Amino acid sequence: MNNENTLHGAKLWEKSVHVTEEIDRFTVGHDRELDLYLAKYDVLGSMAHVTMLHSIGLIADEELPVLLRELRAIYQVAESGDFVIEDGIEDVHSQVELMLTRKLGDMGKKIHSGRSRNDQVLVDLKLFTRDKIREVAEAVRDLFAELQQQSERYKNVLMPGYTHLQVAMPSSFGLWFGAYAESLADDMLLLEAAYRMTNRNPLGSAAGYGSSFPLNRTMTTELLGFDSMDYNVVYAQMGRGKNERNVAFALAGIAGTVAKLAFDACMFNSQNFGFVRLPDECTTGSSIMPHKKNPDVFELIRARCNKLQALPTQVVMIMNNLPCGYFRDLQEIKEVFLPAFDQLLSCLRMATYIVARMRVNEHILDDARYDLMFSVEEVNRLASEGMPFRDAYKKVGLDIEAHQFTPNKEIHHTHEGSIGNLCNDRIAALMQATYARFGFERVSEAEYWARRRGQQKLDLANAALTAAGQPPRQKKFETVKDTLRRQISSVLYRATSFEDFSAKLMQQYGITVKESRGQLSYLPAGRTKFIRAKHLGDKFDKAEVLATLTANAARKPKVQSKTTNLAKLIDIQAKMAEGKTVGYEKWAKKFNRKEAARTVILLKEKGLGNYD
Repeated sequence: MNNENTLHGAKLWEKSVHVTEEIDRFTVGHDRELDLYLAKYDVLGSMAHVTMLHSIGLIADEELPVLLRELRAIYQVAESGDFVIEDGIEDVHSQVELMLTRKLGDMGKKIHSGRSRNDQVLVDLKLFTRDKIREVAEAVRDLFAELQQQSERYKNVLMPGYTHLQVAMPSSFGLWFGAYAESLADDMLLLEAAYRMTNRNPLGSAAGYGSSFPLNRTMTTELLGFDSMDYNVVYAQMGRGKNERNVAFALAGIAGTVAKLAFDACMFNSQNFGFVRLPDECTTGSSIMPHKKNPDVFELIRARCNKLQALPTQVVMIMNNLPCGYFRDLQEIKEVFLPAFDQLLSCLRMATYIVARMRVNEHILDDARYDLMFSVEEVNRLASEGMPFRDAYKKVGLDIEAHQFTPNKEIHHTHEGSIGNLCNDRIAALMQATYARFGFERVSEAEYWARRRGQQKLDLANAALTAAGQPPRQKKFETVKDTLRRQISSVLYRATSFEDFSAKLMQQYGITVKESRGQLSYLPAGRTKFIRAKHLGDKFDKAEVLATLTANAARKPKVQSKTTNLAKLIDIQAKMAEGKTVGYEKWAKKFNRKEAARTVILLKEKGLGNYD
């Protein structure tokens, strides 16, 4: 391939034969759009790979820092959401190599030594999946916490339990909320297993048969924060599709729990049950029936989670009858697999939002239609007094037939996991133990490795400024997303409405926030592309932002009495008169302008404060 073709984006594999546009469109499919999910992970993999190539002599000493500098620059572009795959470029791997070659010429072409796009996409997928599993685990833990909190709040409120959708025995909202919490704790075990299989390094397997270069796969494993590697190079390639299938089963398990919760909530919210009340903002009206409040959010959660439960089947049907080795069929898995995480995350976050605001009917059992669910309690009472169980059962049954049954609604269940002994603390311990075993803190070092040299560069620049007698620019290296997170956070916890939040972001930092399809995006000052909330973290998405703003609005402002304020000012002035250092300077400026002004003057006179 000549240099001109490389600079203008010819395919990495093209030699003398060129494919037609029609074939190109068919074979590439949606890969360009889907590969944007993988962009920053492709760069991370390349940084580890070139560092390893340098260690075995395939990258010169003077070339490594240049390559890493340019890769870091591409990483920042990818992380900020500005990365694009140009027309005519097949995939993210080709785009990254093209960007390097345009900047560095032949040096950029060296990064592909000892690897294939086969193991390159494998490591991209593993890094992406590992990161997304962390997000899912955090979102599951958040929903778990809300379910447990509601379980404790309503543990003494009884409700009917059902079998065959018929009123059966007494249950409680403590049991109902707690059951879904424990289900999520079990789902996390499967997610942990999927994470363990994901967190193994395939890089260095090349096209599936290794390389004649003396690659140091242990080095890239450590640099990328993997637990170990997929050792056998043939198996590493066989893992494509298998890993997605395993992860899909874990996601489907979580989706199954959330779908069942959504079904229950929709049913219990209906007038025929009336057990729970959903937040008004999570219901919609009818165009013809003015009384309607439809549980649309939970209905959509149910539908989307049911769709996610089909994901393992979709993956299996693509890779089911393939022999070992790479096949282009595997490309199709990306189309259903990559977007699945964000779909599940949005369902988890919305479910968390609703569960936290759900209210229960504490007077369900005032309705006589539920009296018969206490029949077993009466049978057990008679049996505990000495009557044979079968005789007690028959007696209560005959009383019911004769309409002579009078329920005793005082129940006393004490065994583990029952109405009176929920064991929520033990379930919480199970969840915490599982979450701790993931070891996400070890993996975060891999991304830090990509940023570490940025901090080192900043430290050197600051040292030069200090030596020249100038103040440093900043102490901590920040990406565009780091800065945006910090700025949004500083506003979020002081705003009380979405309008207030949006206005303060614009006034203080020039940040524009917009909502599209229920998702928030942020446009930093001086940039041209919005950054979606999902790329910043959970607390910046719509559900979490609204929850924080609602909590802010409900928080009562602290009001100090005028007497207390004046007393503190007198105390401040007395301390200053004695020449003592005063710790109230900032506090003094917050009230009583006249007195605060006098205090500031005294502070300056005593040299105890600086308000220039």
